[in-house]
Amino acid sequence: MKIKINNFIKAFNFENILIVFGILVSKSLYYETFGQNVLLIFMLGLVCLLGLYRALNNRLSISRKKILLYLLILLVIFIHPDKALSTTLVFTTLLTISLLFTSVIPLSRFTAIFYKFTKFLMIASLFRYLIIYAGIPSFLPDFVSIINNPYTNFVFFGILESQGTFYGILRNNGLWWEPGAFQVIINLAFLLGLVFNKVSKRDYFIFLIVILTTFSTAGIVIFSLLSLVYFQNSVNYKVALLFISLMGPVFAFSSYYQNVIDSKLSLDNASTNSRYKDLTLELRMFSEYPIIGSGLGNTEIVEEYKARYGYGTGSNGILLLLRNLGLFSILIFIPVFYPGYIKKFDKKGKFLVSTALILIFFTQNFTAILIFPLLTFYGATNYRSSLKADNSQILK
Repeated sequence: MKIKINNFIKAFNFENILIVFGILVSKSLYYETFGQNVLLIFMLGLVCLLGLYRALNNRLSISRKKILLYLLILLVIFIHPDKALSTTLVFTTLLTISLLFTSVIPLSRFTAIFYKFTKFLMIASLFRYLIIYAGIPSFLPDFVSIINNPYTNFVFFGILESQGTFYGILRNNGLWWEPGAFQVIINLAFLLGLVFNKVSKRDYFIFLIVILTTFSTAGIVIFSLLSLVYFQNSVNYKVALLFISLMGPVFAFSSYYQNVIDSKLSLDNASTNSRYKDLTLELRMFSEYPIIGSGLGNTEIVEEYKARYGYGTGSNGILLLLRNLGLFSILIFIPVFYPGYIKKFDKKGKFLVSTALILIFFTQNFTAILIFPLLTFYGATNYRSSLKADNSQILK
């Protein structure tokens, strides 16, 4: 009993709390409802305190590579004459948090908590169907998204109150504002779980079921790519058969899903039309400002282009950053899409993981959300010799 109590207390140490808080600050409904960018300032303060504590105990080490990357990105952002100061300061805050965070918390530690917390949120999110079926109310204040959509607050997930269709009610958004955002967190946790060999058969089944409940086409495709990496490493044909048996009917035999996929490929579909407009607008702007971009947060030029060409929802994070920073955005793209921690995989695995990372941020605008710069600085670390050492620090 004493050992269990000690383990429970250990699980709630400062670093673990900081990791969970960092995940929630990555635009969860808690972030959108309770403070938004104010929470980033609080997060920065917490990370600085941990960094100061480590420095006083001679345990703080920030690699030159990370510092150089940090300074180069800031230089690219601040030298642009048309940048928006408020957006630039928020992005700088995200970069500063990420530089310090990744220097005091190793990727293995982050992965252990991120993986466990995401798994907990996934399991909790499945109770939405019981609550909807039974009509169970919540007595807590609603979550409210940035665009003022109310979500019934069930602590570990929110249910959008304005969902008017059966399909909309079915889609699982977890603790984020939409299913497409929830799948980003799910797939990133699954990916990092693969890096540190944490995905068991039972865990894989949980990830598979929950990703299907999001009904996110992009999320399911990305998970399928990462599943190939999992099958390649585990050579578990029973799990592979389970995957095929669940995914096959979804894509091959369900007329409902065929209609969904057909609609996704048509410009008459609102989501597809919006993404197409995003794509054309961002590429047009990049073609006119290819070197240093249009400037971070420069809304005036966006309004000008919207008037000429129309605009979607700004959902393409990669092209948005490419338009803002021009070719210099490659400084960020390389460590995110070809991170040091994927060197444990063979060529096929590296290709699949890199493709999955590109698709994750190509289909959602997470580039101005904390998880993105965190992955940037974790990816900038060379794990060729230290990844094995990192494994010893993973929480059991």
